[in-house]
Amino acid sequence: MRNTITSIRQKLFMLSLCIVATANAFAQDSSSQSSTTVNHSTTSTTSGPDASAMWYNNHTLWIVGGIVLVLILIVAFGSMGSNNSKSTVSRTTTTTTQIKED
Repeated sequence: MRNTITSIRQKLFMLSLCIVATANAFAQDSSSQSSTTVNHSTTSTTSGPDASAMWYNNHTLWIVGGIVLVLILIVAFGSMGSNNSKSTVSRTTTTTTQIKED
């Protein structure tokens, strides 16, 4: 029974996470029907790091970070399931039979 409740809880958590991620993706969709066009032009000169060299523009770091995140989730959810497998259930049934002689 406890395994079933834990399994249902995990499935509901994953479902809600998918719904939130989908809602976030739709909220950021640029092809919405109401659009506003703003034309703004500025010129500025700065001496700083190149924008293409910033860490958040590096695709390799995002891939490595995603892999690390997935590994952390696997370890976290894997340890939750192993706690349930350590439990044992033992049942003892005692029956008594009475025979009446006529």
